[in-house]
Amino acid sequence: DKTGAIVEALSEIAVVIAGSAESTRQACVSFARNMAVAFQIVDDILNFSEASEWTKTCGEDLKEGKLTYVITRAIELLESSHKERLVEILCDADLRKTPAILREGIELVQRSGALADCRSEAESMFHAAWSQFSASIAPSYAKILLHMLCIRTLHLSGDP
Repeated sequence: DKTGAIVEALSEIAVVIAGSAESTRQACVSFARNMAVAFQIVDDILNFSEASEWTKTCGEDLKEGKLTYVITRAIELLESSHKERLVEILCDADLRKTPAILREGIELVQRSGALADCRSEAESMFHAAWSQFSASIAPSYAKILLHMLCIRTLHLSGDP
């Protein structure tokens, strides 16, 4: 995943510039990789949000024919006829151009249970990564701020 690679590289650069120990470098890079993947999953989830604060168009990934993690999960979870219909919509650019059919595809994803499953997976991934990272990095104001930033970025609730 390109988001993960960029965040991992930035983390690597930061710890090298800071002159951190190898164990700190490993903890930071591992956390950055997992945080980036969790963020990408949440971004895929939000692509099916109709909330006014979300700046993207609902179903934009589906409209573009992108096979995202969330869409893949929806295909796995849907019953046979709905699964086939979602795949048909995803694979046919002409169908995706029709607003009613695109809406049908969005509703299939929303009803599949994929959004809740993926959110749960992203939360679990973040909390596991934070737990491992936190055990390796000494308490500090920066660490508290990082935790708060991650929670906010992932739209999660939870204790540090």
